[in-house]
Parts: sequence; C-alpha cells; structure tokens
Amino acid sequence: EDLQVIKLRQTIGMAIQGDRLYTSPFVHRFAKPIQKLELCTKDLQREDILKFQMAIDKQFFFEMWIDGLPLNGFVGFVDDNEEY
Repeated sequence: EDLQVIKLRQTIGMAIQGDRLYTSPFVHRFAKPIQKLELCTKDLQREDILKFQMAIDKQFFFEMWIDGLPLNGFVGFVDDNEEY
C-alpha cells in the first residue's frame, strides 16, 4: 500500500518554533474503537536509534490532532535505570 505523507506549508512563526506539519494517511476518530494494526515495519538502524535517543534526551515532544482534538506528549522517556 502506498501511503502518502505530505509536508504542509509553515508560517515564519512555525519555523522559528521548530514546528513541522504533515498530513497523515490514517483516519482516527475520537472515542471510536479501532482494530489493532501494524502501521510501520521499518527496521531501525543504529543511526535511527541514536536520533530517537537524542530526541528523548532533549525532551522533544509531538503534537497531533485526532478528530479536531489536540493530543501531545514527549517522544519516549528514560526510566529509573536510565534505560530508554
């Protein structure tokens, strides 16, 4: 299946804040049950893992909208044993 992700135009304010907006090929509706399904099968390489670790260390966060409702959170966490 060819899923399209499109980068949307950004304003100067968005660029300064580091915001990047993309469309999603997935449709989710608030409070509507969905079947569990695999969305990605990419094998992560060492460089990919290091990028995730950097994003966690620098407390990067994500923000998205589901059915017009905002949702945000941090990209992972480090537990008490300092494991990602």
